Amino acid sequence: MAAVEVILLKNIDSLGEMGRIVRVKPGFARNFLIPRELAAFATKRLVKQFEHSKRVVEAKVSKTRAIAEGLAKKINNTKVQFERKVGEHGKLFGSVTSGDIVEALAAKSVVVDKKQMILPTPIKAAGKVKVPVRLFRDVQAEVLVEIKGITAEEEA
Repeated sequence: MAAVEVILLKNIDSLGEMGRIVRVKPGFARNFLIPRELAAFATKRLVKQFEHSKRVVEAKVSKTRAIAEGLAKKINNTKVQFERKVGEHGKLFGSVTSGDIVEALAAKSVVVDKKQMILPTPIKAAGKVKVPVRLFRDVQAEVLVEIKGITAEEEA
């Protein structure tokens, strides 16, 4: 029997990515791919529908990427400062978290989500730290975080 053409509805490691048209054996398509809703027979109507959906998604992605790149330029030029009490050896009482950084950025009219901050552990020492911010798949920026330590003598 000849192979049939199907459109992949989901990414399949052995066949390809979603939206791709592939040729498979009829039994594999009929008994495995289609019942599991992993693929559909490639009719002219379905191919046109997928091409249209693909163009719409690509337009949204390019618009989102452009917004993220503009925000990245803004973030790269931004510096946030914190004053925290410190103990011996410049270690902070408490810490500076990604939530603190997001609030400081919001005060400077730069809106990012806390989940976009790449801060594996809170900052617990005074000094300067560059914190990466993932804005889109491959668009990343860095915000400069400066923490000034205040000792008990300076506070009094």
